[in-house]
Amino acid sequence: MIGGFQAMVGFLQVFGYEDPSSPIGWSISPTVQSIIGGFMLLGGFLGGMLCGPLGSLFSRRYALVVSAGGCIVANIIMMATENYGALYFSRIMIGMTISFVLTQGCGTPVFQHLHSSTLPKLPQHNSEVSCLDLSPGGNHLGS
Repeated sequence: MIGGFQAMVGFLQVFGYEDPSSPIGWSISPTVQSIIGGFMLLGGFLGGMLCGPLGSLFSRRYALVVSAGGCIVANIIMMATENYGALYFSRIMIGMTISFVLTQGCGTPVFQHLHSSTLPKLPQHNSEVSCLDLSPGGNHLGS
């Protein structure tokens, strides 16, 4: 995820520097690169910490809608900014929204799907789509 936009020349022209030895002619500072990755992990940690308290206030559907909207806003900030602070803020925000989506959107169905054989009292729904059901080849772990 991080490597994709760091290989884009437009991104490197704003946050990187010219590097004649690079095949695309641009490179990025290792410090900036590690801060970008670290702030996304920090956002994931913060999102995981806030997910429980906010999840008890709102429904899962509302949490998913807010997360998707927050991810869109963070991506727009990343595309429009030329400021390091805004870039770092948007990476924290994306980490938080991904954490919310993973915990609110996929947590319970994945848990039920993985533990269906060990915990038979959980309700089973054939129409339920979990994160594992969306994997290539329909790999169903625990079935």
